[in-house]
Amino acid sequence: FDLDVIVMLPDHLHAILTLPDGDADFSGRWRRIKGHFSSSLLRSGFMIPRHAGGELALWQRRVWEHTVRDEQDFARHVDY
Repeated sequence: FDLDVIVMLPDHLHAILTLPDGDADFSGRWRRIKGHFSSSLLRSGFMIPRHAGGELALWQRRVWEHTVRDEQDFARHVDY
């Protein structure tokens, strides 16, 4: 897949991904991105707090997904 745009803010991030033709596994891609990022932080010695159940307190559980319809929609989301 292509990572077209990414903006990291203090408490969240925004990204626009282009998935390969026939691939609609958006949530699977995010799960892998978050997993690799979290693992890299832990390996570097960065201390990440955990929730009571042991889950890392790094990511929100939900993502907002939008399929870009056309070039104008893409530009609008990049400007956001």
